[in-house]
Amino acid sequence: MPPDSRLLFGQASSEAEQAEFFDRVREGFLSASSRTGEVLRDYCVAGIPVRLRFAGDALMAPLLPALANPQPAAAVAPKYEICLWDSESTGVSMTPCPRSHKDFTACGNIWGFDSPRYRSAYQWSENSLSAMDRETGSAVFWLPRPDRLPTWTLAAPLRTLLHWIMELNGRQLVHAAAIGAGDNGALLVGRSGAGKSSTALACLEHGLDFLSDDYLAVALDPEPVAYRLFNTAKVDPGALHLYPGTAQSSRVVMAPDCEKAVFFLDPARLRNCLPIRQTLKPRVAGAPDTSFGPAAAREIEHALAGEMLTHLPHAGAHTLDFLERMSLQLPASTVHAGTDRARLASAIRSALGHAPAHRVNALPAAPPAISMVVYCRDDDRAALRALAESIAAQDYRRAELMAIAEGEAVRMEDEVARLPGNVRFSRCDRPANKPAAWNRGVRETLGELLLFIEMEDRLGCGALAAFAAASQHDPDSSVFRAEVQFHSPEESLRRPLAGALIRRDAFRKHGLFDARLASAGSTEREWLARTAANINACPAILFRAGPAPAAPRVDLAAIKQQLDRQRQRP
Repeated sequence: MPPDSRLLFGQASSEAEQAEFFDRVREGFLSASSRTGEVLRDYCVAGIPVRLRFAGDALMAPLLPALANPQPAAAVAPKYEICLWDSESTGVSMTPCPRSHKDFTACGNIWGFDSPRYRSAYQWSENSLSAMDRETGSAVFWLPRPDRLPTWTLAAPLRTLLHWIMELNGRQLVHAAAIGAGDNGALLVGRSGAGKSSTALACLEHGLDFLSDDYLAVALDPEPVAYRLFNTAKVDPGALHLYPGTAQSSRVVMAPDCEKAVFFLDPARLRNCLPIRQTLKPRVAGAPDTSFGPAAAREIEHALAGEMLTHLPHAGAHTLDFLERMSLQLPASTVHAGTDRARLASAIRSALGHAPAHRVNALPAAPPAISMVVYCRDDDRAALRALAESIAAQDYRRAELMAIAEGEAVRMEDEVARLPGNVRFSRCDRPANKPAAWNRGVRETLGELLLFIEMEDRLGCGALAAFAAASQHDPDSSVFRAEVQFHSPEESLRRPLAGALIRRDAFRKHGLFDARLASAGSTEREWLARTAANINACPAILFRAGPAPAAPRVDLAAIKQQLDRQRQRP
């Protein structure tokens, strides 16, 4: 391949390259702090001593108010240190990014930067960089300027770095709220808009213990315990009047960039940690009274994983293992949350006092995670639901469906929360083609095993388990092919990777699909030729390939305008 092929096709960066980038980022902080001086602040984060080293004081006002549990200066060096700086106040620019911007994922991961030791993440919404040497415990957080931060950053600063620190200490950052009464605590889980925050704030308003809203840390050993990381809670601005006591004792921040207002709560009203006895999944009932119903462990796991996998860089199979264990260990209920908030808080207080003992489940070894990537161009909710239901019917513990959408298909984003199984959605803001969409799927999904499918494709019963078994039986092979039933002979030529399970490592080593090739099947054939991959047959797996996708629509008006511009050039 030509010398620039690594950059062109997105092969992984070496460990040495990732170490060099971390060193350059940290050198930027040292240069900044030499100009401004350092300000130190110590915190106890879920029982773990962490020191913040600020280059000057510009970032202190926006970041410190939300952080829980400040400590007096530590007598000994803390276990972790986070170096914080911004370019505007210090005059020191960030080192150039080592990867193309197309390698930045929605959750902040950088494709090709997945060293076990070095972590790096760019957060587009706040234009920040987080980097960490997991071996030394040294981390860096950078912003271009200290103002104009999105509301979620003010409410949960340093979330990415705290996620990585928790992971190194047997804890997990969890998208949940936590409330309690005495030593009986409960996690409130659910996707945004499910009623999690409003239920937690109703409990705080009516005298229950409140630990956290939105994000907290959980440890499962020796007993389940939740830890407060932030002093904040988020609420719909139109609902502020429902929590007069909390609003009176809090600082309220509202910004036009966010749908939620942020309460900066009085830490004296909050618990630092709570034993967790159960999990509650709120659902807005619409009636005054509150009632309780059953909630399956898999339902709780999906409620937790849905947004965490989107928000937390480098979350993956280990995150799902933790969430699965937690959902099986803690008894769970659905809370049909009534509109009478005093009665809602009273009903939850009663439920906390009658929590059953938590379960200790010996989990079987988790199978490898398999991610399926589908490229969507049309707003066809029925087809997406049928595909999601067919995958859920596999009953495979580590299955993920990633829908990459453009055009009219982006309207289906609101449908994802209602689909069964673990379904994620990624929208293309610019026109794409299938190879580019597939490349995004490779970057964004969490599974180490990948399937590229069409809306009409269907897997035979037990196919995912059989695929996983084949990959574990032959760990040295990169591609496994099912027995495929094609819609037509031409379809086999159009889709040389139909029914093919591919290890993600093959893309790290050999690069991604060449999105410049647009003809049907040419991209897949080029990738197979570049990797020299041998396709290992899995005859026990049945895969039915759907009909060929419709030809892409041609925008004749746009083509005519482009030709007219070319003719007018001298």
